[in-house]
Amino acid sequence: MIGKTNLGIAGAAVVACAISLTGVPPMGAQEVIELPAEDRWLVADFEELYRVGSM
Repeated sequence: MIGKTNLGIAGAAVVACAISLTGVPPMGAQEVIELPAEDRWLVADFEELYRVGSM
């Protein structure tokens, strides 16, 4: 009985490896995001929300 259990686990591992090597296309729910080649500057616009004391 132990030999059959080990064979089942080994067989599942072989199937998982075969699926991962075949290049399965991404699922429909996955979104591909393309990033720009260069960074861009962000403008810092800080709004004063709360102040304690004075300068």
